[in-house]
Amino acid sequence: MEKVQRYGYSIKRILNRTASIELDKFDLNTGKFNISAYNEETDLQAIKLMYLENKILTEEQLEGQLKFLEDNPDRVICWNVYKDGDEIIGNSIITKFGEAEDEIRKSILNKNIKDCKNAGIKKLLIFLAGNNLELKEKYEDLGIAFNPDLVLYHRDI
Repeated sequence: MEKVQRYGYSIKRILNRTASIELDKFDLNTGKFNISAYNEETDLQAIKLMYLENKILTEEQLEGQLKFLEDNPDRVICWNVYKDGDEIIGNSIITKFGEAEDEIRKSILNKNIKDCKNAGIKKLLIFLAGNNLELKEKYEDLGIAFNPDLVLYHRDI
């Protein structure tokens, strides 16, 4: 950081954050939440609404992600939906390459780790980008250590 500042560069924005998780190190209690596998017939419209109303993704980004998942079912390890009663309050998707309240976040992480362990996976990579960059501390509180951020620097010429 000091070197780039010395030459007149400053941080324009953080592009993404990644972390690895050793799956054997987690207590896998999912708590009080109703967590189930995604069902396109019952969950799709509510998930779209959740993403768009909360401005997590634009409509174009959401459609692109849904198309990717539809076109690449072999890459999806698990897609879980989190409900409070009948209302979807979150969802998570784990793919082979690759916002919730604090109490829900741990349940989501633990359920995904269970699914990944059952699939024989030993290590996960967490990728935070866009509006989710601010969640780094929340995941650190769950015991996840992040790698250095990928940062875009710029200098006015």
